[in-house]
Amino acid sequence: MKFAMCVHNAFLCLLSAAMCAGAGYEAYLRSQKDGVRWLFCEDIGTAASGGVFYWSYIYYLSKFVEFIDTLFKVFVIHPPPARADISRLCPPPLPSPSTRV
Repeated sequence: MKFAMCVHNAFLCLLSAAMCAGAGYEAYLRSQKDGVRWLFCEDIGTAASGGVFYWSYIYYLSKFVEFIDTLFKVFVIHPPPARADISRLCPPPLPSPSTRV
């Protein structure tokens, strides 16, 4: 399982590097065309197309892949207990009406 975690983390590192390089390159290209104002505020009605939006969508999809990392940490490093002991969370039972005197 540790090997799978290492492969997963290596993939995430490479994916992050590719997203950083791709988004940076596309931002540079768009800044050459539109100036740097678009970095702070898009014009109303701008269509979601082009390289910057592509890398934004790849970033969005990468969050699902990163969720697998969370599952590794939760279920592999800290496995769930054999049985759940919730008795301490429940209040004590109320006495029945017949026992009240």
